[in-house]
Amino acid sequence: MARRWIGACETCTGWSMVIDTRDIFFQADPFVSLGNASVAQHDLMFVEEVAQYTNPLPDKLRAINIGASGRYKWFTTPCYGKENVAPHKLLDRPMLCSGTVIGNRNGIHRFLTVLDYEFQMINAKDKPECRSPHTTDQWTMNYLYYRGEFGFHRQTKTLPWGTGPVLTVGKPCATQVFDNS
Repeated sequence: MARRWIGACETCTGWSMVIDTRDIFFQADPFVSLGNASVAQHDLMFVEEVAQYTNPLPDKLRAINIGASGRYKWFTTPCYGKENVAPHKLLDRPMLCSGTVIGNRNGIHRFLTVLDYEFQMINAKDKPECRSPHTTDQWTMNYLYYRGEFGFHRQTKTLPWGTGPVLTVGKPCATQVFDNS
């Protein structure tokens, strides 16, 4: 639906964001720091989750790189094959948050078109593990991004955890359990 909305809105020339609505909290306008969307160098930005190189805590389990994620391998390998998933090539690459993608009209439309097409293709497979709801946007989007399927590398970038206009919290920082009894 979002792809159709932005495609039909010719006057929508500013920034757009595709977000999870159940866990979003705005403290300020997320677009202010991005400048004018029509002349921006990057038209599509993916927000990284906590990676090994941006982890503020000594807790190594909090940061998960995409190639080390058992869930990534579990959800993508049956649909794309082990040789295409190639998690060993992604061991140092951050997990991208599918719940926070920012772009201008062209970037968001391109993103949603590629993602929508991919979901149609994998849902048409004879493998139940490749169909919704088993296959989700998180794993499919990461697979597509790291294979360069969103195109225009000079216009597409990732925002390291904690540096962009939106913060993906990910796993809670607290490792201590509190007893409220």
